[in-house]
Amino acid sequence: MRGLPLLCLLAACQFNPDTQATREDGAVVDPADASPFDARIFPDSAPPPDAVANCVAGTRQCVGRVLETCNATGTGLDPSLAQTCSFACVDDDHCIGASNVSAETVAMCDGQSLPLAPGATATIHFVNQASPEISCAPDCGDGTTTTIPAQARVSQSDGPDLAVFCLSLLELPAGLTLSAEDNLEWTVVLLVKGEAVINGSIDLSGGDGQSNARGIAGPGGGEGGPLHNDNSRPGEGACPGEGGVRGGDSGARIGGGGGGGGFGGVGGAGGEGQSTNNGDIGSGGATSAVCGQVTLIPLIAGSGGGSGGDGTGGMIGWAGGGGGGSIQISAATSLQLGGSILSRGGQGFYDSGGPLGGGGGGGSGGGVLLEAPSLTIAGSLVVDGGDGAEGSAGAGGAGGTGTTFAGQAGANQDGSGESGAGGGGGGGRVRLNATVAPTLCGQVSPTTACTSGVLSP
Repeated sequence: MRGLPLLCLLAACQFNPDTQATREDGAVVDPADASPFDARIFPDSAPPPDAVANCVAGTRQCVGRVLETCNATGTGLDPSLAQTCSFACVDDDHCIGASNVSAETVAMCDGQSLPLAPGATATIHFVNQASPEISCAPDCGDGTTTTIPAQARVSQSDGPDLAVFCLSLLELPAGLTLSAEDNLEWTVVLLVKGEAVINGSIDLSGGDGQSNARGIAGPGGGEGGPLHNDNSRPGEGACPGEGGVRGGDSGARIGGGGGGGGFGGVGGAGGEGQSTNNGDIGSGGATSAVCGQVTLIPLIAGSGGGSGGDGTGGMIGWAGGGGGGSIQISAATSLQLGGSILSRGGQGFYDSGGPLGGGGGGGSGGGVLLEAPSLTIAGSLVVDGGDGAEGSAGAGGAGGTGTTFAGQAGANQDGSGESGAGGGGGGGRVRLNATVAPTLCGQVSPTTACTSGVLSP
């Protein structure tokens, strides 16, 4: 088992929601009469009359996403000073924005948000139907809703499309896992009007390479290189692992290992193989690049590992692992993580009983972007790279994990008749944004995958 660093608390300034809340139907709810859902829904309509009539001149107050200012006489709000925030109004004195989405996209969520608060025995998935949606069985937490469609699908100039889901609140209880059912080409954005509490798990990891198939990617990530009987097959994604080279002639071919996929950390090189025929070399896939920004703007995901080079005997250029997916959770009040968010890269594949094809490279870890005025991390964030597959030359390279960000190189041959091992995938990226930049610690792996920032208007 891979170890994780010691747990610690990550916290920014605490944000206390308004004492009154507004339902989606516009009704103002007093805390004494509020349901569990009502008390945590971010207000987004007019303030109660007393708040308008009894304001103090020049003071500010949040009214939904609007930052209002009391007029000079203290008799009401000054419409000329009203400022509509791009995402949320907090602490009654300033606006914050959400990464990767425009104010126009956020506005599409007004009046369109549903709670995602399923029971601990529910089954929930991101699925790719005619349009992206969250599927829940028996329901998503309100007793009736079984699907939550994406409110918008937003194009990024340098990344996959964003599937934007509008939620009034997000609660995932311990024991429940939200995962991706299909190979999704888009990355996930959850815009939460109220609080987000994750005591269960979100798992968007890439799939392992198989004996008959490449590793499937997490949402928005790249698939691993496929099985093949040719020279090399790279993975997919922004910085994929290269395929291993086929060496030797038709009677005595040998495969180099596939390179690991990269993202925050580089992917490891595949090991070289050597044929029994005149010592011909099958080179391993080269070290992959680092790509994307530490801010996760744009929100890209992990890349797949390359296939190993083909050896004698048919489709034995063994498959690479898939890249981890990416998710952004932007909560308007607070976000608490007591469970886990996982986006590991998948492992490469090798058939130790088959002919001398190179082992597949591991996929890179994906991306996790969490932001809220108050952000508390007491769980784990794991964006490890996948391990490269072994070859007959020896062990595959380890994926980035713990204090090691880069994927490691696969084993090279040290004699004839040995295929190269796959390189490990690089670590992904974690970004934490709050009203005050949080201290970086807690259960984040690889540790150097994690950076922080301050929410801006």
